[in-house]
Amino acid sequence: MILDELKKFFNLDTDESDEINDFIDSELFAMRNYFNSKVPVQKLFQSKIEKLLRLDDFYLLQNSNPEQELQLSIKPFDSDNLEEVYNAYNQQLNVLKQKLFCSNRPKNIAFAADLMVQIELCFAEKWFITTSWEEKTKISQMPNPMDILHAIGEAKKLGLITFEDLKNNQNKTPQILLNEMKRLSLLFEKYK
Repeated sequence: MILDELKKFFNLDTDESDEINDFIDSELFAMRNYFNSKVPVQKLFQSKIEKLLRLDDFYLLQNSNPEQELQLSIKPFDSDNLEEVYNAYNQQLNVLKQKLFCSNRPKNIAFAADLMVQIELCFAEKWFITTSWEEKTKISQMPNPMDILHAIGEAKKLGLITFEDLKNNQNKTPQILLNEMKRLSLLFEKYK
């Protein structure tokens, strides 16, 4: 019965185990690429995460020895140092992306994607500033990390080391960091 419901949900019309496994592999490939290429925003990721959790039921029916569930957590950003937090954010995000590509279990991929969303919100909270923004910004469009690192270096030369320094000296803050502050503030405000 469960198998029939899952086949109907995924619009799959086969009983062949190999074809079902190929379908699962194809879906996982597409989901991994999606999560790897998009900014981790709840609105964008949620439906895919839910689909992966349904796909996990399929996976469990097809595998007598399923992959263990991931045991991961994100580390809070305790520092206020811009460069330290940016590096810690990227390190954690990279670990989660590695887990996406190493896992063959849909539930583990969903879990890693959900942690990516959580870490994005924690990161956005560091940048958050309450103000009205004049122009539209796409919160799902992340700038080039090398441009951000370069701008952090420029800010450092100006004595802007912490998030508070950026927020209190917006007239001296490099434009790319102001844009990132705006994008992440909007993201945090919308999804906190």
